[in-house]
Amino acid sequence: MSDIGAITRDIKVFVGHFTSCSFTHIGRACNRAAHAMAARGLHLQSDRMWMEDAPDFVLQLAAEDRRFQDPP
Repeated sequence: MSDIGAITRDIKVFVGHFTSCSFTHIGRACNRAAHAMAARGLHLQSDRMWMEDAPDFVLQLAAEDRRFQDPP
């Protein structure tokens, strides 16, 4: 089983514990912050995490994604 198959199986199990649940696909164009974090992570030599505030580049991209998804 692929890695994504194991994740999908776990999601299906956990969904059964909720009264309701829905999933929505968000394309890369609307989720640039997640894409940028994944792309940057591919080039790191060690594991990294943040405990409180997200890095500035993530906050900026998330704000732009939010404006793109919910224009004023």
